[in-house]
Amino acid sequence: MTRRQRSQVWLLLLALGMVLLAIRYLEKPSTARRLGQLFGMQEKQTDTPIIAPQIISGAGVTSHPMSEANGSVEHFETLQSKEKVDERVPGLSFVKDRTYFRPSEKEAWFNLFANLKKQEASEVKHASLGLVTYVQFLKQPDEYRGRLVTIRGTALREEIVPAEKNDLAIDSYHRLWVQPQGGGPSLMVAYCLQLPTGFPEGDDLRCQVEITGYFFKNWSYAWDKGLALAPAILVNHFSWKPTKKNTMTEPVADSTVLLAIGGACLLGLVVAVFLFRYSGNSRRRTRTKDVPLELPTGWKADSQNKVDAQS
Repeated sequence: MTRRQRSQVWLLLLALGMVLLAIRYLEKPSTARRLGQLFGMQEKQTDTPIIAPQIISGAGVTSHPMSEANGSVEHFETLQSKEKVDERVPGLSFVKDRTYFRPSEKEAWFNLFANLKKQEASEVKHASLGLVTYVQFLKQPDEYRGRLVTIRGTALREEIVPAEKNDLAIDSYHRLWVQPQGGGPSLMVAYCLQLPTGFPEGDDLRCQVEITGYFFKNWSYAWDKGLALAPAILVNHFSWKPTKKNTMTEPVADSTVLLAIGGACLLGLVVAVFLFRYSGNSRRRTRTKDVPLELPTGWKADSQNKVDAQS
């Protein structure tokens, strides 16, 4: 291999390394997002979770669950079978799905919380039926009502909700809005007596949680675009392990990713064309270089390449 060929190989390896580094850098969401902003591209809109900033009750002020208006919601098709009478917990048969929290449900509500306060966290977790999804709650509420279940997802908001007067010394609840695992606009809601140590409060939480408690009902609540359903879970406390970063990475637009990949490919193409032209010019220069004449024995050439035969 000649020196020129070795140089070309090293240049090709250098170009390949540059392209790989560019692709690796462009894989970072922050880089792709900056490119999208530079070229004026808008990110794709994702499903927005349905959260009611304030539950509509009376004057619009969030109140304790049992004081909300009594009435059924007729805008949703009933997915559940005919309601079964289940007296696992006193008052449980009066709980109705797809409605607001009703005063007649108060007895079952506090009886479930009384059971939670008597049990250790390990006992609650061990007695759980396991992980239950949003769709399962909607389709089979009677199968899960009054039973310990586990939900998993992303806590988006925490807010304090006052409790109605009771004999359990419960003054208020921490209401968590949880986006089910896998995403989507529908939410579940957990009424917790206490939060884990260090758990953040307020809006924009984005905390990954696993919560075990009693399923109460599919609660119908009002928000600015109409009505929505949220499975309500009653919880004493739950475990939570903080992570280094509890915020979810914002999605990057597909067009921005394509732009980044295209830029890396274009860079590789430019380098390849440059190397090809450089190699071609080198070969042409080699072909046009003066080469000494090879003359037969007895012949000679002067400085102007005129050939004379010697006698």
